[in-house]
Amino acid sequence: MSKTIKVDLPDPLETHQGMVSFAEFREPTARDFFSLGEPFQVVRGGDGGIFVVEKDDVILAYMEKCIQQPIDVILLGTMSLANAMACREKFLGFFETARARMSSSPAIS
Repeated sequence: MSKTIKVDLPDPLETHQGMVSFAEFREPTARDFFSLGEPFQVVRGGDGGIFVVEKDDVILAYMEKCIQQPIDVILLGTMSLANAMACREKFLGFFETARARMSSSPAIS
C-alpha cells in the first residue's frame, strides 16, 4: 500500500462538494518514476560548482498523477500560488525521504 501525504491549503478551495482545506497525494510508484524520470537535475555551473535544478514540468506531471481526493487535476491547476507552493514543497518530500531510505540501506555485496 502506498503512502500518502496531506497538505493543509493556505487558501481553502470552494468546490461543488463544499470547501476543501487540504490536498492529498500518494507516493509515486516505480512505474511513475520510470515513466517521468527525476524531478531534479544536477548541473555544474561555470565556476565548477554543482547545484540542483528542479524540473517544474516533471514535478507537475508527478503531482497530477499522484493527486488524490478531494481535489482533482483540474482544481490542482487552478489553485492559488500559495496552495501550489505548499503542495509542491510537501510533495517533493517523497523524493527526499526515498533518497534518505535508499542511502541508509545496507550495501549488498
